[in-house]
Amino acid sequence: MNTNSVYIAWRSHDQDKSWSPIGRLDREGKQNYLFQYTKGSQRADFKPFPGMTDLHQIYRSSELFPMFSNRLLNSRRKEYQSVLEWSGFDGSESPDPLAILQVTEGRRSTDYFEVFPKPKPDDNGLYHFRFFLHGLEWLPESLQERGGLLKSTDRLLCLYDIQNSYDQHAVALRTEEDRMIVGYLPRYLAQDLKELVGGCDPEFVRIVVNRVNPTAPLQFRVLCDMTACWPNEYAPFQRTDFEPIAKVA
Repeated sequence: MNTNSVYIAWRSHDQDKSWSPIGRLDREGKQNYLFQYTKGSQRADFKPFPGMTDLHQIYRSSELFPMFSNRLLNSRRKEYQSVLEWSGFDGSESPDPLAILQVTEGRRSTDYFEVFPKPKPDDNGLYHFRFFLHGLEWLPESLQERGGLLKSTDRLLCLYDIQNSYDQHAVALRTEEDRMIVGYLPRYLAQDLKELVGGCDPEFVRIVVNRVNPTAPLQFRVLCDMTACWPNEYAPFQRTDFEPIAKVA
C-alpha cells in the first residue's frame, strides 16, 4: 500500500462533527515534499496551519512538514517498537516515515486530524488497503471484547449504517460467524466502497483481520486488510473536497 501521496483530514469541533480532507502531501523523489490545501479546507471553521496560511499556495520543502512529522511517534519513546509491531511492520527495521503515517493515521488525542494514503493498484493490479478498525470507542464494552477475540484471517462483512446520525455513509464491519459488529471502516474509505462493490464481484471485495493487539489502545486494537479488484475507470477519492485548490505548474 506504500504510496507517495497522503491526505490529511480535519473533523469539526461542532456538534455535527463534520469531516473533510483539507490537504494533500506528495513526495517527489526521496526527500522533496509538496503540500497543497484541498477544497475541503474551505469549510468555515478550519484554520490553516501556522506558517502555511494561504490556502491557494503550493508549499515545498526538503523535509517533512511539521504537521506531519509531529504525528510520528519519537523513536526514543518506549512504546515506539510496540506501535510498529501493532501496525504490521518488522520491528528490526526503521520504516519509511510516510509508510508509518499511512497505517497509524498520525492521530493524536489532542487534535482533530488524521492522515491516510491515496490508494493505488498493487503489483497485481488489485486494490489493497491496510487499516485499523475505527469507532471501537463508541461500541459497547461487550462488542469491544468480541473484537478482541478475532483471529488473523477472520473475514469481516460490510453493513451500511445509513441511519448513523453522524455519518450517513458509515460502514459497520461485522463478524462472519456470529454477525456481531466489531468496528467501522475508516470514513475516508466508506464512499469508495460502493464504487468497488459496483465494479467488482461483491464476493471479491474482502476485508480480513491481519492481527489483533489485545494490549494496545483501541485505535491500534485490530489491524485489517481490504482487497478488491481495481475497476475500469476507477480512481480513488474523486470528490470535490479532495480536489486541490491550487494548480501545480
